[in-house]
Amino acid sequence: MIQNRRMQQLSWLTTLSCCIYVEWMAYRFGTQVEAARSLLSLGGKLDLTTRLVLHLSPGYLLLCATVAVAVLVFKEFLAESIAVRLIITLMVFGGTAGFFWFCLDALFRQVVAILKLIG
Repeated sequence: MIQNRRMQQLSWLTTLSCCIYVEWMAYRFGTQVEAARSLLSLGGKLDLTTRLVLHLSPGYLLLCATVAVAVLVFKEFLAESIAVRLIITLMVFGGTAGFFWFCLDALFRQVVAILKLIG
């Protein structure tokens, strides 16, 4: 009984942590895209991934993050197995981290290329 309660608390704690991470990354990346858009528009030709990332709007990112948070909260009420809850939370966290790593890599690759041209 106590073990089950602790696992439920762990599931809610990881869900809360993941929700905060998802929303914070969406907000933070949305502000970085605006700054990167103005910086990288000064340069020359951009590759496809950088152009794709620069066209992401902060509102769209926040909308997607809110949907991910809603999925995380609803799965706490719908999934009965605590293991399934934790696995879904881990999958959302990993997907979010991977997506934002891809986006930041696409932006900073161009910044590094600009710095190499400068010398």
